[in-house]
Amino acid sequence: MARTPALMAERYGQGRGGRPWRRLVEAVKRRDQYTCQACGHITEQGECDHIVPIAKGGTDDLSNLQWLCKEPCHADKTAREAAEAQGGVGKVRIGADGWPIR
Repeated sequence: MARTPALMAERYGQGRGGRPWRRLVEAVKRRDQYTCQACGHITEQGECDHIVPIAKGGTDDLSNLQWLCKEPCHADKTAREAAEAQGGVGKVRIGADGWPIR
């Protein structure tokens, strides 16, 4: 499909960086009170995460979004999902007590 100026104008702001997405991210931050839903850490430096990834049929619905801290929670979840997609297990983090962290 050719990228005509009319088509580009029609889709402007519809991607992940567009205004609707930014509004959703702000709604998730407020709903979750800037609290990582994995570890409980309160941070503004988090990321909006799809609970069920888009690649697995997830949506951009507010009920499928959560606030996660960038490191380590969102990075670990993304790495696990990537490993699963490739059929692998992925790297397992070990806690201070010597047991795996999920």
